[in-house]
Amino acid sequence: MPKLTEESLVFWPDLSCKKSFNPNEVIFKAGKPNQYRLLVSSGMVRRYKTLADGRRQILGFSIPGDWIASSLGEEFSFSADAVDAVRAYSFTRDSVIALLVGQPEVLARFHDLAHAELAAAEEHMLLLGRRRSEEKIACFLLTMRERWARLGKRSVTVHLPMCRRDIADYLGVSMETVSRTLARFARDGIILLVPEGVRLLDTGSLEQLSGLEVSTK
Repeated sequence: MPKLTEESLVFWPDLSCKKSFNPNEVIFKAGKPNQYRLLVSSGMVRRYKTLADGRRQILGFSIPGDWIASSLGEEFSFSADAVDAVRAYSFTRDSVIALLVGQPEVLARFHDLAHAELAAAEEHMLLLGRRRSEEKIACFLLTMRERWARLGKRSVTVHLPMCRRDIADYLGVSMETVSRTLARFARDGIILLVPEGVRLLDTGSLEQLSGLEVSTK
């Protein structure tokens, strides 16, 4: 997905301000006035909706280089919390509109961002509805590996600061299923569970288990 990077902000010094959030701190809530946009600089953000029965559906995890609340609607359509310590650049709604009017190339990149978000939402629906639990978890691990690789953090260890409950609420399975499946992958020599995440030992088996071509979004 096209990104407006931190380096780009040197051209907009008067349009943004830096914000910091502690682990698990609420960044914004669904239904509240949509007063600003955030560009993640470091850390990870969970985006989610709370269902009528109180359950939580995580929509995705934002990492450095991702925009949060790129829509220009007047209210936030989802909630967002910091997974770990997060730093971000904040833009007011009016400053983003002024930026889009003044720099057509930025407007084009926001259009690309909107299309990519729609594609990611469609793939998430497929992930939730058409794959078995082990396929979902295998695909999740491979996708996170590719997302970190895009930031130049290519490694056999996939950084996973989110908890098992977060992964379960994203994939639409139980926390016990996530823990049990990861433990089975470890017993089978496919992965190694490490404090900072998961080390991929047999990506070929994971790709086979994922069921479909892995998306990098």
